[in-house]
Amino acid sequence: MNKLTVQVTRADIEVGITGRSSKCPIALAFNRAFAINDAQVDNYSFESRTMNAYFCLPTACDRFIMAFDAKKSVKPFSFTLSARCLQRLSSSD
Repeated sequence: MNKLTVQVTRADIEVGITGRSSKCPIALAFNRAFAINDAQVDNYSFESRTMNAYFCLPTACDRFIMAFDAKKSVKPFSFTLSARCLQRLSSSD
């Protein structure tokens, strides 16, 4: 993977749950993009044990998560990750 664009859709927003790192619209979009079911996100990162991977998220994701968790109106958006943002989790994590 050199670059991956992740699309957060209206459907992700509608079924997303505030305050739940695995049910955030961004986590749902990651699950779809990577064909996984264990995405976890916080304001700054994405993690998947299935993929044994961790990504730092762009600032736009932080703003989206803060607004979504505050129950403010949010819109679908996309963001791009590059391979240099990927870190492999150690086996002790």
